[in-house]
Amino acid sequence: MAFWQYSFWAVPRQSLIKQYGAIPVSITEDEFNDVNWFDDSYQLTKFIESINYLQKSNHWDKGTLFFGDYDADCIAIMLDNGVANEINIRIDLRNQGVPVLDKIAKSLSENDLIIIDESMGTNEPMSDAFIHNINIDIQCKNNFFKDK
Repeated sequence: MAFWQYSFWAVPRQSLIKQYGAIPVSITEDEFNDVNWFDDSYQLTKFIESINYLQKSNHWDKGTLFFGDYDADCIAIMLDNGVANEINIRIDLRNQGVPVLDKIAKSLSENDLIIIDESMGTNEPMSDAFIHNINIDIQCKNNFFKDK
C-alpha cells in the first residue's frame, strides 16, 4: 500500500451480528482472519454492480475482482470458488476532498457492509467517525510531507 492511501476492509453487517450478537466497537486481527465473513447468501453481485465509479481492471491474482488502480482508489474482492472471502478498499488521499469516498461509502452502505479499519475498529460507512479517521490520516500524512 502506498503512503498516500488509506486502506480498510468491508464485511457484511449480518456476519458481525451473527458472530458477536451486535456490531462490536472493534475486533482482533486474529478474529478478522479466522472468521469466514462472507457466505453464499451474501449478494455479492449487487455490490459489484454498485461499483460503477471505478473501472474494472486486472489483478495479479486471477481469483480477485479488481476495480480502480493500484496506485489510486481501488476495490479488491478476493474470491474463493466464486464466494467473496475478503473485500479490501484503498482510497487515494492525494485528491483534494477525496471525491470517490462518498461513492464508496454509499456502495458499502447500500450493500449492508461495515468497515473494518486498519486499527480493526468497526465503522458505519456513512458515519462521521469514519470520515474523521480518514481526515486524521490525511492530516498526519500532510504533516509528514510538510516536515520534510
